[in-house]
Amino acid sequence: MPHNKKQHFVPQLLQKFFSVDETTIGCYHIDTGNCCQSAISNTAQKSWYYKINETDRTSIEHIYGGIEGNAKPIIQRLQSFDFSLSSDEIDRLFIFVVSQLMRTPKAASAMGAVLDFCKKKEIKEVCEEINSGIRTDANLPMQAALSIPKVAELLSGKGFLYVRNDTDIKFLLSDNPACLFSPVTEIAFEKGILDMMFVQEPFSGYMLYLPFGPSVGFLCFDDDYYKFEQKICLDVTEEDVGTLNALEVINASKIIMYQEGTFTPEGIKEILNSRNVNKAQRYQESIYAPLEKGFSLTGLNLDEDCMVYLIHRYAIQKRKEKNEILGW
Repeated sequence: MPHNKKQHFVPQLLQKFFSVDETTIGCYHIDTGNCCQSAISNTAQKSWYYKINETDRTSIEHIYGGIEGNAKPIIQRLQSFDFSLSSDEIDRLFIFVVSQLMRTPKAASAMGAVLDFCKKKEIKEVCEEINSGIRTDANLPMQAALSIPKVAELLSGKGFLYVRNDTDIKFLLSDNPACLFSPVTEIAFEKGILDMMFVQEPFSGYMLYLPFGPSVGFLCFDDDYYKFEQKICLDVTEEDVGTLNALEVINASKIIMYQEGTFTPEGIKEILNSRNVNKAQRYQESIYAPLEKGFSLTGLNLDEDCMVYLIHRYAIQKRKEKNEILGW
C-alpha cells in the first residue's frame, strides 16, 4: 500500500488515548446498532482524503502530522492530570483542537457550502482560485485544512479549561469529536433577541469541546462572554459527563468510539432519539446564521437535523456582564 494512503480525519494519536492496547478502539455504528473492536489504522480514515490534486496527495497530511507531533507530548501529560502547561503549549493544544474541528468530512461539507456561497456572490479571490483549478469540489478537505489559521483567529479570545473526569462514566469520542456550540446564542433565542447575533463577529459566544481521553477533555471558549469560578480545571460530575457525551453523540456522523468496557448502546439510546426530533431541527434553523446572513462557518460541524449547543451551567452562573446579550 502506498505510504500515507490512509489519511485519518480523527487522528490515530487521539484514538490511541481511548484504546486499551493502542491498536484497537471500541466502535458503535449508529446506523446498524452494532458494537465492535476496530483497528485504529482502519478507523475514521479515507484513502488520499486530504489530496490537493492527483500530483500532490500528501502535503496536507504532513501539515496535520506536524500539528499532531506538537500536541502529542502535551496530551500525554494531560492523561495523568498534569495541567502545568506553558502558554506556548496551550497555543499548540489550541491549534490541535481547531485542526480537529476542520479536518472531518463535516468540515469539508461546510467548506462546500462556503464554496457555493462564494460562487453565488462572485467573490473575486475565490473565483480566481476556482478558475485556476486550485479550489475544486474534489479537494474540499484541503480547503478546510488551509482555513485553520483563519478559524483560529475568528475564535476570538482563547479562554480554556481542562475538563477532568474522575467519575465512573467515561468520555466518548466520535467521528466528529470537536464540538462547536454557543450557549450565548441559545440565550439570545430564548430572549427573542436572536437578530443581535447576526451582526456580531463569527463564533461570538462560542464554546469548543474536545475529549482527549476517557478521563480528560479540553474546553475552549470566547472569553469576551464567559468567566469560570475554576480558573484552570473543571472537575465534572456524572451529569456533566452525560451532557458532554450527548454532545459527541449528537455531533457524530456514523460512529461513536470508546474505550473497551466503558460503553453500552443502552446508555445513549435516549440521546440517539434526540438527533432527529423537531426541536433539534428548529434549533439548527434558528441558532446558526445561514451563509446568506453573513459569511461565517458558525454551523461548521452540524448535521442538517441536529442541534449542537450546551447551556454550560458553570459559565452561565459566572457569566460576564460585558456583552449586552448576557445582560438578560
